[in-house]
This record gives sequence, structure tokens and C-alpha cells, in this order.
Amino acid sequence: MTAASPPRVLMIAPQTFFTMAGTPINVRFMCRALGQLGYHVDLLTLPGGQDVQEPGLSIHRTVRLPVGTVPVGFSMAKALYNPVLMTHASAMLARRRYTAVHAVEESAFWAIPLARLYDVPAICDLDSDLPGLLAAGSGAGRRLAGLARFLRRRALRGSAAIAAVVRPLADLAREESPGVPVFEIADIPLDGAFDAPAPEAVQALRQRLDLTGSEVIAYTGNFDQRQGVEVLVEAMALLAPRRPNARLLLVGGHEGEVTAMRAHAASLGVENLVRFAGRQPPEQMSLYMGAADVLASPRLEPLITPLKIFTYMASGRPIVATDLPTHTRVIDGNSAFLGEPTAKGLADALETALQDPGRAAERAAAACALVQEKHSFARFKQEMAQLYATATGQRAPEWATAPLNG
Repeated sequence: MTAASPPRVLMIAPQTFFTMAGTPINVRFMCRALGQLGYHVDLLTLPGGQDVQEPGLSIHRTVRLPVGTVPVGFSMAKALYNPVLMTHASAMLARRRYTAVHAVEESAFWAIPLARLYDVPAICDLDSDLPGLLAAGSGAGRRLAGLARFLRRRALRGSAAIAAVVRPLADLAREESPGVPVFEIADIPLDGAFDAPAPEAVQALRQRLDLTGSEVIAYTGNFDQRQGVEVLVEAMALLAPRRPNARLLLVGGHEGEVTAMRAHAASLGVENLVRFAGRQPPEQMSLYMGAADVLASPRLEPLITPLKIFTYMASGRPIVATDLPTHTRVIDGNSAFLGEPTAKGLADALETALQDPGRAAERAAAACALVQEKHSFARFKQEMAQLYATATGQRAPEWATAPLNG
């Protein structure tokens, strides 16, 4: 490779990119880190989404299939795109020499064998336990779980290295692919998460959403069932008699999800206590979080830590979260208010956080210090450098193996 021709990576992300969801956000951070490390990334992804600019990034989207919106998580619509992605990936590998193929989530099922066919080192990126999710789902999903487990094991064992977003996935990878190097690379906060919004902007937002003088509980993110947003609305119905000034602000969800959640709130008699802000761009998230007295993460899925928790921690706002490993690997009772993953458990934790602002501020400060120490972009880039050095058979630069605080 010459100075004018940086090493190229083919990254395959079977999601709509860019959207405000966990995996696309993580993919963007990986592309940014690789660009700063001197790689050029060809990102092969689904149609739609927002164009974003990152150093050394080229986005390649497939043709659009007549299958409607591709939701978060596994779906038949998403599955139908995989043959299209594979066709595009094969053409790109035939046309250009790549230093590595980086296959995100279920694209690894076919991308790892394809990369081996072209003699290119491949990285399997685990962001979820797809076989486990299928096994816990509908009848059709359960029938596919065994095949997904077989394909994942084959992909893991054929990888040059594995990236896992949380410890349980890293442990699973080590168990299923002995001898393959595994790197646990956690998510990090959104850009600007540490920046406090201007007080006048917060006041204007509260006025626009009819939240002036209210105790605001905010949730940001998608409305996938695993996130527990329905349970949070149910918790609001239990909390209302105890904290009549409390209001729930939901930031995210597409139009159909917002309509369904609005109907759910109405069925519980709390439609006047819930505000829907819809999807917002990343640069606006600090403003919406700054308008909150408490940030809620009601996630019910116990395995994968939601990316939002890192941004919540950076915001300096008090956090209420379900008392599940998905959260307690990152935060604890010293840095957040934890409640059982039920409407009552969340309502109790929200009440505790709201009624003691001093203790809430202490825990918020502890969470902010923790995320600065353990989950910075500098650490993320260092871990990406180690992953790619191992996958491509190179020696990691000295700075990438040095101890790093923050």
C-alpha cells in the first residue's frame, strides 16, 4: 500500500444507516475510529437512512426492496436483504483488494465464508444473541433458531478475530470458537453528550412541550419491545397519584410506534401526562436530556447493554434503570436508581429519584465520572486498533497497548 492508497476495509452492516439506533451508532463510531487509524472504510448497508460524513468513509447502499420499513432487530424484511447484500459484497471483493472484512451481526453468517473465499481476514462483530432472540420469539423464529446457531458458530470459527459489545457475548464467542481472539469493545456516549445545553434552550423546549414546572422523566431511543417503553408508560400510571406533577417525555419511535404508544397511554388514562417528541437528530439529544429531571432506561432484555445508558451517564442527569445485568454491568446503586423490571419496580425507583434531588445529583455525578473513565472514544479507538492489528496479523502500535485512563 502507498501513502495515496490507504488500507481498505469492507464493513457490512445489515441495518438502515444512519439512524438513531444502537447498532448504527456503534457502526458510525467504528468507522470514525478506523478512519483515524488510517483505514478507508467501504460501508455496505441497507437503503435509506441519513448521509453522514466521517474521515475515510464511503457508504454503499443496496437497491430498495418492496418490503417496507426495516425495523430494529430481526425481521423477515431484513432477512430478505441479506442475499442482496451478499451479491453486492461479492462484487466489491472481486473488484478491489481489501485488508479486512468486518461483518456486523447476522451478515457474518455469509460474509465470513465469503471473505475466506477471497482470502481476506474477517472480523465477526457480535452486537446481539440472534439465535437466543429467535428461540424466545414466535413459532417461525423458534424454527430458525437452530439454523442461526449453526451459522453463527461457523462464522465465529472462521473469523480472524471477534468483536463483542458485552461480556456475555464475548464469553459465548470464546466458548463456541476456541482459539479465535475475542475483543470486548463496549459502546460509548453520543457526540456532545458531555456538553450541557444552554439553559434558555432547555427552558424553550420545556415551554414548547408544555413541561414548564413539571418533574420530567425522559426516555430516548427506539420503541422496540425489548426496550420496555410500554412498561415505562404503565409505571407512569402508577407514579401519577404519588407525583402528580410528573410528566413522561418519550424521544424516539417511528410514526406507527408513536401512534400505538399514544393509544397505550390513553388506555391507562395517562395520555395527558405523556409527551411524544418523535425521532430527533443526534446533535439534539443533549438538549432533550437536559430538559429532564430523570432519565429512564426500562430495558427488559437482560443481555445487551443499551447504548443510551452511556449517553445518559455522560449527561449528568440522574438515571433510573431496570435492575438487570444489561444495566448493572455498567452502573450500580451508587451511580443510578435501580428498580425491578416491572411497572411497579420502575414507579418505585422513579419516585425515589424524584423525591431526593440531592442524592439523585450525587449518583448522576458518579455515573458521569465513571463513563469518562471507562467509556471514552480514546479507549474505543485503542481497542479497535488492537482488534485490527490482531485480525490482519500486524503488530499493534505502542500507544494502542499502553494503559489509558479515560
